[in-house]
Amino acid sequence: MIKIRLNTQKIKLAAASLFVIISVCAYLFFFKGKCEGNCENGFGSKLYWDGKKYIGQWKDGEYDGFGVLVAKDRKIIFSGKWEKGQQTTNTFQIKKKNQ
Repeated sequence: MIKIRLNTQKIKLAAASLFVIISVCAYLFFFKGKCEGNCENGFGSKLYWDGKKYIGQWKDGEYDGFGVLVAKDRKIIFSGKWEKGQQTTNTFQIKKKNQ
């Protein structure tokens, strides 16, 4: 009979390492989104994992300037001015049905 000694610390370390690698890959694939154009400083569009898409001006990697946030079903969520990733006006907000 052959006895197998398992080093549980090595197994736990390998499992933790695999978890970290999978988590980083999932973050980059699902949450970061796909950018077209200049999404750092300039004009570009970014498609997110949930189907939303921002098209407009960027500064330091955030929405900044004029832009449009569109839902997956292609309805406009917000169109107007942004600053540091936040909406600065509510005047261009389009209400959804049933509101």
